[in-house]
Amino acid sequence: SWNTDDASDALKCLHEKREKEIFLGTTLTGPHRDKYFFMKESKDFSENASTGQKRLLSLLLRIAQVTRFNEITKRKPILLFDDVLLELDGGKRKTFLDILPEYEQAFYTFLPEEPFENYKKSDTIIYYVNEGRLYNDKSC
Repeated sequence: SWNTDDASDALKCLHEKREKEIFLGTTLTGPHRDKYFFMKESKDFSENASTGQKRLLSLLLRIAQVTRFNEITKRKPILLFDDVLLELDGGKRKTFLDILPEYEQAFYTFLPEEPFENYKKSDTIIYYVNEGRLYNDKSC
């Protein structure tokens, strides 16, 4: 979104947008605002993909991001997943969780009816939220 490879030009753009961004409470430029297109058989994937396929693509991009973060920093990330597995069937959920790169901690939210216990590891700790309170026993 900066249309430049020059760091000083990007900084200038950031400086020019600063007041407006503060007023709006959000950033208006940067790589997180860029539009990326993914193609499948010469067609825009996002126009032809199901919701689950789009969700899976976004999760695979996160795996790539986690892998790159680890390569650069030599640190394991803390992962936050808020209902991101909803549109995936059980098999794809399990596969996604199995291929996640190493992480320090991971936090997931699930709907109560989801079979989240099927995906836990030996060191998984499960907490439940009921009426805004946190419990480690689902009978609450």
